[in-house]
Amino acid sequence: MTQTPTETQTGQPAHRDVKTHIMDTAERLFAERGVAEVSVRDITGAAHVNVAAIAYHFGSREGLVRAVLERLSTGLNRERFALLDQMKEEANGAPLPVRSVLHAYAAPIFRWLDPASPRWSAGELVARFFAAPTPEMRTRLEHYVGHHQVFVAELRRGLPGLSEEDACWGFHFARGVMMQNTRLHLNRLRVMSEGVCVVSDPEALLHRAVDFAASGLEAWAAHGGAPGPV
Repeated sequence: MTQTPTETQTGQPAHRDVKTHIMDTAERLFAERGVAEVSVRDITGAAHVNVAAIAYHFGSREGLVRAVLERLSTGLNRERFALLDQMKEEANGAPLPVRSVLHAYAAPIFRWLDPASPRWSAGELVARFFAAPTPEMRTRLEHYVGHHQVFVAELRRGLPGLSEEDACWGFHFARGVMMQNTRLHLNRLRVMSEGVCVVSDPEALLHRAVDFAASGLEAWAAHGGAPGPV
């Protein structure tokens, strides 16, 4: 059988691809078991590399987790911005509908979480990071917000009746609606609804989540902002 270019005659990954190979292996194991449950020995055994390769390419296990996280967030946001840019180009300068903005933000992660997707392990790991963030992930979630500000600005263009404060709150709540669709959350919904809610269609889930979140933002804009205390 012909070997792939990423393997040597010993079955080890070729040197130029070792770093990517280790990250791919770690991502898969982290997604399957959780970050805290996977040791360096687990990763080196599955990747068929020695411990020195981890130290050489990443410095430490923490460095490897950080590198996997960075690749995940970069890839996810690249897809989000590609969708947003495509929609802006098609709109030819006109403000985007709120549903289009939210769709661009949410669609990649919904599609990654599809078990049939080649990016499933990445999507599952993103869900795990959100559910139980590492210290590195917690810091990133709290401070890496530049991409959120882009989407908030687009929402305000499409909803001029929304103040900056309400747009920020609205996007925050909308993210909660759209991101609470991990396997755990969906299984709870399926059980709660006694099977009435079909949770196996990612595109249908995306449509429902975006529509629900957009309706709240549109209602706020139509009524001059969020309602006061009841």
